[in-house]
Amino acid sequence: MVPEDHDIAADESQSEPNDNFDLKVLVAVIIVAVILAAAFFASETGFNGGPVSNPFSGTGPAVSIVPTPGVVGIGSPVALEAYLTGYQPSATVSVAVTVYGPYGTNLLSSSTKSFTTDSSGAGSALFSYPSSFPSGSTSNTGIYTVSASFTGVYAIGTAQTSFTVFNIRTTNTPEVTISPAHDSAGATVAFNGMYFAPNSNITLKDGSTVISTSPSSIKTSANGSFSGKFTVQLPSGKSQITVSDQAGNSVNVPFYNEPYSSSGALVQTSIATYVQSGDVYADLQGPNVVLTVSGSNAVTNTPVTVTASIQNSMSQAIGVNPPATPVAFYDVIISGISSGTATVTITNSSIITSSAVGGLYYWTGQQWTSATNVTVSGSTLSGQIPVSALTGTELVLVPPPPPTFSFTSYLFIALLVVIVIVVAIAAVVVRRRRGGKSGGGKSKGKQQIERMTVSRVGKK
Repeated sequence: MVPEDHDIAADESQSEPNDNFDLKVLVAVIIVAVILAAAFFASETGFNGGPVSNPFSGTGPAVSIVPTPGVVGIGSPVALEAYLTGYQPSATVSVAVTVYGPYGTNLLSSSTKSFTTDSSGAGSALFSYPSSFPSGSTSNTGIYTVSASFTGVYAIGTAQTSFTVFNIRTTNTPEVTISPAHDSAGATVAFNGMYFAPNSNITLKDGSTVISTSPSSIKTSANGSFSGKFTVQLPSGKSQITVSDQAGNSVNVPFYNEPYSSSGALVQTSIATYVQSGDVYADLQGPNVVLTVSGSNAVTNTPVTVTASIQNSMSQAIGVNPPATPVAFYDVIISGISSGTATVTITNSSIITSSAVGGLYYWTGQQWTSATNVTVSGSTLSGQIPVSALTGTELVLVPPPPPTFSFTSYLFIALLVVIVIVVAIAAVVVRRRRGGKSGGGKSKGKQQIERMTVSRVGKK
């Protein structure tokens, strides 16, 4: 009967490893579930603050259409360039661009072009509006909506954008750029101007004091442009330099006699313009800032001066940090009106990208406030700010906010973990039941008890 006792001991020793094996399998499955959840979390958040992509959708083609410029005067043309990336290489793609006129104009016009993608699957098509669009026109003021549909062997995608047509008194308003706009006494500063009267003598004044220039006599060209330099001999602090020609055109440009290293404008431009039916348009080519005002209650032909500059740092000791570390500093001043909404459009290819810049904030005197309707397209950022706030306020460009992890994503992770654990438990239960059936329908524990009883009876 000793062999039977030996068999019982052997069965017991075998049951323990089986139980241990079940536990190890369950733990391993749970670890795998946690790893999968962590991987999903990493793919959703990016960890590096970069763009977030759906891990189940793949990258796919990307489409866009960019208007240049984004704001024009009545009757002016607009270039519309449609871009495609991430598609099949050496593929023929058709782009249908439709332009919808401002609300109430019933203006609708379309044009189609084709292009072949390069080896990387990228390509573009350039449209000129309104010349290449039947019945196209920029004779109405307002916002024009643009839609571009890309089609290859299948429908690829649709991109949308818009541009604005303003009733501008003249697009060639006198413009003066001073660079830098902050510097110390004795420093040499460069200036240039455009859209002044042709073949006219130019004078620079600080109040009633004439500023000596180099060359000593400056005359505009046949197209009204000029350039020169002057040595800073102005009072400390802010001065208002008036640049004028013999025809009566003039522009007032702020200049600051203070060390450039402490707070400097890298480049500053001022434009003299006018209100036209509540609208103002200023294209400041020095700092590449376009400003449009709509909804002003100032009367038509009210003189307006717009000054914009790229700052080396914040020109005011605010003491309150912006909501994010600034990527760049700008300053915009509107004088002559205080009502309306200003759309500030900044172009800077060395700074602005969708991954580097995502916000535009201005200082109200009490707090940092975000501009509204902020968009980033290529190297151009645009946002809306009340005219009443643009009195020399600081503007800062900040990085895009970090990606957020949605409630749906958390719910998905939790559901994934629960499913894996339930499957693991179910697998263990099924395995044990199969083990019980292999023993004649009895569990291994019951078989062992019966065998022990038989063994003891036999000994007796």
